[in-house]
Amino acid sequence: MTVSKPQHVAISGAGGQLGRALVDVLSPVATLLSVSDRDINALEGLARTGPEAGPEEAPRDGPKERGASIHTAPVDVGDCDALRLWLAACRERGRLDWMIVNAGLGGPAPEGSLGEDPLRTAALIDVNLRAAIEQCRLASEMMIADGGGRIILISSLSAKIGYPQAPVYAATKAGLRAYGLSMAARLAGTGVGITIALPGFLSRGMAENSSWRPFSMAPRQAACKIVRAASSGRTETAFPGSMSAAVGALGLLPASLRGTIYRRWSGQRQSVHGRQGMLR
Repeated sequence: MTVSKPQHVAISGAGGQLGRALVDVLSPVATLLSVSDRDINALEGLARTGPEAGPEEAPRDGPKERGASIHTAPVDVGDCDALRLWLAACRERGRLDWMIVNAGLGGPAPEGSLGEDPLRTAALIDVNLRAAIEQCRLASEMMIADGGGRIILISSLSAKIGYPQAPVYAATKAGLRAYGLSMAARLAGTGVGITIALPGFLSRGMAENSSWRPFSMAPRQAACKIVRAASSGRTETAFPGSMSAAVGALGLLPASLRGTIYRRWSGQRQSVHGRQGMLR
């Protein structure tokens, strides 16, 4: 199945490394990008034409090759009213072809602790799962009414086999994957498609040296794979291939053996100690 290139794309969490990479990759392709982030400062340099600013006020230091008009907005996806108003404003600019549900929280669980703080757990579930589901619900309703579209959910390879260094994070991403697979079937025939992206580790330049990040991939490479999968109408894409294969192999093993191999592979001596990284 091949789908047409999107003209209008909305991206939540666009201020992060993957979000900005998605903007860079989609800018030469789309006509309009509506992007948001909880921290408006994280979107600095992205806007080219905003609702309050004319083209003459757009930043002059942006990449010259960008063709899309980019509108930025400060949005906390955990705020249902703010999310609804933002998507309504996006729709007013034009029919929404793609909604990329990218906003999320990450980070490893505290070292030396078997559990995670209840407030942190609640925040991860609220942003990574509940708010992602709400974005999907609102966008799908708009797209069905407007004749179709595609929703891209950013999950993680940790959704397949868990992640001992970040249990709650892995649980939210597993939940998001299950939701996406369920909605892909539920939305069949409506004109709205679902693409679930399962990235592995993303490289972080100099900061990468401080944590264990095997098979890490540059954010722009990841963004290209996501856009390619969505453009071709794929329901799920997992990458990089080497990390996806390793995760698949581990998933075939008994859980006890998998845990032992994982700890040795990551350099951990005990399940709650050792160097820490974060998928995606």
